[in-house]
Amino acid sequence: GAVRAAGCEPPGQILDDIGEQARAVVTSGAVDTGSVKEAVKDFFRRGRNAGMTTCFKAIDSLTGGRRRGELTVLASRPGVGKSAMAMQEAVAAARSGRRIAFWSLENSKRQTIQRALAHMGNVEHTKVRDGTMAPHEQDKIEQAANELVGCGNAFRLYGGQGEWSAGRLCAPARAPPGESPIDIVFIDPLSHVAFDGGDDDRMDVRIGAQVKAFKQLSLDLNCHVV
Repeated sequence: GAVRAAGCEPPGQILDDIGEQARAVVTSGAVDTGSVKEAVKDFFRRGRNAGMTTCFKAIDSLTGGRRRGELTVLASRPGVGKSAMAMQEAVAAARSGRRIAFWSLENSKRQTIQRALAHMGNVEHTKVRDGTMAPHEQDKIEQAANELVGCGNAFRLYGGQGEWSAGRLCAPARAPPGESPIDIVFIDPLSHVAFDGGDDDRMDVRIGAQVKAFKQLSLDLNCHVV
């Protein structure tokens, strides 16, 4: 009952009313007035679609976009395009001005860069990989390469073949002093993250521990993790 029907009062009055009611709750230690008012200010400021776009309108419509402090798991059968979808989203996010870190645990850094260039240049990855591009496709890749270099630390690509724990993956995503924080971290695939949660080697236990670790990463870094 803290927020009345839309249109009955201006946002400022609503915030004042919420503040008064929150003060009564503060005495119980449940919340603090500032946090409640900031949360509602954020709602009015950003509106319904508060998240960062995925570049897929249907997904944005269903989810509201990628929000900080949240985790998204892309799940499907092997070979249906999860990695391609993640890279396409990462490229679109980088182009929109977001700061991105992308880990490909199945590929070397060179292979990861090649995949990014293929998406950025709109050229089939197999042609980039095999060196069978037509002249106009080579021009596209050259332009994509210049664009990628221009992104600098705003679009970080990592190859991670081998055993990588969630903690080890987290370290490079932390912004150095003076730099803006990462907006979205992509980790592909989840199954390749090393398990560091005890002796229980069951897959459901492993995945559960990994998901928990990356959810905590999204909170620690105030970013979205995919």
